[in-house]
Amino acid sequence: MTVEIAQPPIEAPGMKIILSEQSREQFAASQVQMTQTWFDNVRRSGRNVEDYIAKRKAAYLVRWREAGRYFGPGGRVLDIGGGNSYVELLAYFRSMNWDYWYTDIGENETRHSAQLGQSFGFDPAHFTRRLNHELFYDEGSFDSVFSSHCIEHSMDLRLTMIQLNRILKTGGNLVASIPFGFDTQPNHPYFLMEQDWLTLFEDAGLRIRAYQIGSEYPENGQDLMIAAQKIGPVADRFRLDVGSYVKTNYDFRPYTDLALRYLGERIEKPDHVILENADWRIDFTLEAGVREVLPVFICHSWSGAVCVQSGGDAIYGDLFRLQTATQALRLKLSAPSERGQIVQISPVGKRDLSLSSQGVFVGVMTR
Repeated sequence: MTVEIAQPPIEAPGMKIILSEQSREQFAASQVQMTQTWFDNVRRSGRNVEDYIAKRKAAYLVRWREAGRYFGPGGRVLDIGGGNSYVELLAYFRSMNWDYWYTDIGENETRHSAQLGQSFGFDPAHFTRRLNHELFYDEGSFDSVFSSHCIEHSMDLRLTMIQLNRILKTGGNLVASIPFGFDTQPNHPYFLMEQDWLTLFEDAGLRIRAYQIGSEYPENGQDLMIAAQKIGPVADRFRLDVGSYVKTNYDFRPYTDLALRYLGERIEKPDHVILENADWRIDFTLEAGVREVLPVFICHSWSGAVCVQSGGDAIYGDLFRLQTATQALRLKLSAPSERGQIVQISPVGKRDLSLSSQGVFVGVMTR
């Protein structure tokens, strides 16, 4: 059996494809490389790979069972980013009497899943290789769509959301799990927080039925699970400018960069610095021509509120969170910076629930 990658047409229904074939192929290759090196990274971390796989499979099946509460039995279901299917998972799909369809970017994963799916009576022709925005199925093809830790890998996130609306039947359900916030992984193009993701789903014509934040997988960090239902067309205008949340549109400087200077007690870690007490300060020296400054903090229950200020421009941000996440604040300068202009970041108190006024600083993005 040969599994080929689905190629996009020149135009998708109702929209222009603005992505070059070269950039598309480069992005696809980077996603495949990420999957291929996944288990190597687990080994380097000192964890047992077999134990890791078992935990991940169990967690993935739990997430699918959660989705099944919204999907119900029967109907055509699309799995975006299905990865390596396994017996217990396909047995669950069969028990739900689903007409199961599958997409993934990995050639080996798609071939393996198609072969295993065929043994459970699923049509291997329904297992295809696609990028997330290449959902070129007929309009209203699916009763339900599932995606776990995949939508955030979209080359064109806005187009992906438009396509999700198009292929879902009105009243159809979408369940997606998404890591959120900032990280330095190149295969996570966006640094959207949970409210940003929820806004995108709403503007894509989806009603939020439920959402939760948790840690279902063995990796560190939190993820956002959204259960949504298609209630209408995509909004005429998205409230969120996705391009403002693409990491490659910014220059990132880690906390060790020489343009950053610290005052007060601090504890330096490999990828962040912990700024203690309520008298710390960060001074950041700008190059000429900067219009936006985005300091990145790890936010948790010890975090306080901060002010980010340069000249007459200032913003305030409350970094307190019960669930730890890495978030970028955004200072928009009223005029392009002059070389040597200083941005000052300092604590300005804390809410009663916070245990301290700590700042856990990762670095800063500028453009």
